Amino acid sequence: MKVRTFMSKSNLDGLGQCDEQINRWLATENVEVLFVKQSSGYERHHGQSSDPIVVTSIWYKDTVSS
Repeated sequence: MKVRTFMSKSNLDGLGQCDEQINRWLATENVEVLFVKQSSGYERHHGQSSDPIVVTSIWYKDTVSS
C-alpha cells in the first residue's frame, strides 16, 4: 500500500485545481484506490496570516507491480 497526498487552498479555485490534479494523476497512473481521507486546517505564511487548506490523502495499490 502507498499513499499520495494533495493539498489545496480551501476556496473554489483551489479545490478545482486540486480536483484536476487528482483526476490527472488517476488517469495516468495504474492504481487501485483503497482509502481516501480529507482534513482541513490552516497554512501559516512566514509568521504572517494563514490560509484555510484542504489536505487529501489517497491510499492506493500500485496495480503494475501486483
